[in-house]
Amino acid sequence: VYSLDGPTYYADGSDTSWYPHLHRETRGVGTLSFDLPSELTVLATGDRDPADPRRFHVATPLHFSFIAGKYIEQHVDGPIPVTGYGLKQRPGFPEYIANVQKVLAILQSKFGRFPHQRFIVAEVPRDQANRTGFDGASLDGIILVDNESLDGQFSIPFFGHELSHQWWGNFVALKGVAGSEMLDEGMAQYGALGVVSELMGRGSA
Repeated sequence: VYSLDGPTYYADGSDTSWYPHLHRETRGVGTLSFDLPSELTVLATGDRDPADPRRFHVATPLHFSFIAGKYIEQHVDGPIPVTGYGLKQRPGFPEYIANVQKVLAILQSKFGRFPHQRFIVAEVPRDQANRTGFDGASLDGIILVDNESLDGQFSIPFFGHELSHQWWGNFVALKGVAGSEMLDEGMAQYGALGVVSELMGRGSA
């Protein structure tokens, strides 16, 4: 989950060694500063500096991750604020982002408080995403989604699974690999089944 090829530019700290991992620890605190062309919007883990939109402060240990692109922003307020960043205008994008917020609310009721102040959905072109091995990548407080997913019908199972990783695999993780598939993927799939059951009925789950 790493690309500087464009039109989007991203790195996921949980999967990619793009910064020093001290004593094999992949999480850290500190400040991320970006130097990039003015037409690009950068999104990253941590809190954006009010005085400098290209600087982010990470106060609690997180995987350092970022994505940048020529984005159009769509924001939905609520208990968990969600902002979508698309590479083109989409008439149904506000509803899509509202559905993401609905899935997060269901998962929060099952798994406990959402571990971030806000959530971001960021578009990546499908061919670029496929070259780096994902259809959806769940970073701390951010999901990278390929454009075909955003152009199609909202997938409740897909988002139920990927957003469950905000708790399982990101917020709660094992040291080492023993049992990690059960913890990460098993619990994410459990979360997806819960969301499907809630929104589509137990028969669908």
